[in-house]
Amino acid sequence: MKLFVYGEFGPMALEKSFVRHWKEARDLDALILVERLSLPARFSIDRIVRRMAPALSAKVRAHNQEVLRLLRSTSSEPSALLVFKGMELFPETLKSAKALGVHLFCYNPDHPFVYSGRGSGSQFMKDSVGLYAGYFTYHRDALAMLEEYGVPSAWVPFGYEEEAMAEPFVQEEEEIHRGCFIGNPNPMRVRFFKALEGRVPLDLYGNGWAKHFGHSPHIHVHGPVHDDEHWKTMARYRFQLNVMAEHNPHAHNMRTFSAPAAGAILVAPRNSDHRDFFEADEEIVLYDRAEDCVERCEALLSMAYGEALGIRRAARQRSLDSGYAYAERARELLEHLLKSVR
Repeated sequence: MKLFVYGEFGPMALEKSFVRHWKEARDLDALILVERLSLPARFSIDRIVRRMAPALSAKVRAHNQEVLRLLRSTSSEPSALLVFKGMELFPETLKSAKALGVHLFCYNPDHPFVYSGRGSGSQFMKDSVGLYAGYFTYHRDALAMLEEYGVPSAWVPFGYEEEAMAEPFVQEEEEIHRGCFIGNPNPMRVRFFKALEGRVPLDLYGNGWAKHFGHSPHIHVHGPVHDDEHWKTMARYRFQLNVMAEHNPHAHNMRTFSAPAAGAILVAPRNSDHRDFFEADEEIVLYDRAEDCVERCEALLSMAYGEALGIRRAARQRSLDSGYAYAERARELLEHLLKSVR
């Protein structure tokens, strides 16, 4: 089978975590990466057009034509297009691909029906859901909605990168005795950290935090960290905070697996996914609300190094024993694709 993968392949992109394990797959005759259309510069006319009326953007139309041109290059052997998200793809483009005999699949790292921001979805995505031969999601609520919609779907959770697991446990003398969060701000995260400000010492890494906490004496703001530096940063702090997006309060996210694998103690919302993936208080620390989170963080900061190290070790071992690595997720997803195409 010839597999086209449409998505983003820059630093920390989810797509990279899958395709790296498919490059040598014996069941694939070819693996072709199709780069999604990147956003133009901020405040440009083209960016405004693409946000407000993307179908009118000449660049978006040209991009869709180029995707079809690549798909037409397929030979007679079975071929499939796996779209990661697909905000810029016209439904008409996917219909044309189907007419070419291309099997269509989607993996959505957000919710296919609930959009919490401009970057989490588009009308094109909503209108295209029923065009896919298979739809993959990490979100169990979304899975149920897809099945009600009549779309063949499968649950494929996020995972962790093997490089994260290579990070050694932090030594006591090198541990940063504060909490940490790595990611960019959104309204929910800002509100949550405002509730913790002055009560839990925090470091925030990402783009845009200075706007909200740049003058705070209690919260330190840093730029983004990627790849190896991302895992090293996670491992150095006493704990890593997890705050869910508006579209997945009952699900998990990438941080759910990457932080424990990197050797960090994850402090996460108490929900069904987190309870299923890790043992509360032994492998993960769960909170219900901001007030409860403050108490959990205070307990972790007062905990002896050896006891905290025990939680780190247990969480990493659970990750290993339970097959949470992306290598396993990629194998599972490829099996679904092959079974559907053959």
